[in-house]
Amino acid sequence: MPDTISLDSFDTKDRVLDELYTLVRDGLTDQLLSQLTNLSNRTEYLTSVNWYGQEQLSLLMVAALHGHEDIVRILFEHCEPKYQVELEGTIILDNQTILEGVTALYCACYRAKFPVARLLIETGRANTNHSTLDEPYHPLLIHATRMNRLDIVQ
Repeated sequence: MPDTISLDSFDTKDRVLDELYTLVRDGLTDQLLSQLTNLSNRTEYLTSVNWYGQEQLSLLMVAALHGHEDIVRILFEHCEPKYQVELEGTIILDNQTILEGVTALYCACYRAKFPVARLLIETGRANTNHSTLDEPYHPLLIHATRMNRLDIVQ
């Protein structure tokens, strides 16, 4: 007889993900530390990519989009950066343009959160040559140039 999975376990996982998302988005470091410390399977949460509204994001991407350096450090302390920095998600650029295959580094650069971008590169070893699904042959800096985002290139 196959094992059955309780629907409650899905509800619990979704609830925990929603709580973590809110803590990361709002930059609530103390509460995030407490929540992560109490989770036995934190790596599972920190390496998952989930839908939040119309965007598909990892928690690291959420922290990058909002420029929360301390949150990025906490996430790195609780799960090795190599498992988080190259996760790919989907973001909405200008309320209409959807870009798929973006990483946390792309999120930080797009929102001009350059201290977070530096942390992702220096500590997390984020790949600056990572392209997106929509621009498969254009790494971040070339894509930024094409979008006239010279602030990213600098």
